[in-house]
Amino acid sequence: MTASILDEPIISASQQRRKSRSYAFHARTWFWVVGTLASGKKITLRRRAMNGYSHVALYAYPGADNQPECYFWRLTNGKVPKTFHEGPHKTKWWPLELIPIEVKEG
Repeated sequence: MTASILDEPIISASQQRRKSRSYAFHARTWFWVVGTLASGKKITLRRRAMNGYSHVALYAYPGADNQPECYFWRLTNGKVPKTFHEGPHKTKWWPLELIPIEVKEG
């Protein structure tokens, strides 16, 4: 799984569905949720057999001059807390954006 703390923001997210290529008796569909960073790099946010997520919640940790110092992402169903604390130092994260996950056939 990809680390949740990033140096640059996620600008879009998409979900792709693929059938497994195994030779098992039952074919299985896998869901990939892929995020695109501001630099254009793509990262896999989640890969599972079941997917119930509709949005990527993007949070920011404010640094100097209230500019985001780093970003934190979570997969969600559209419900986002106003703030939360995460990490060993209980860092306070603020919601920045709620990015809808675009569904693509793969």
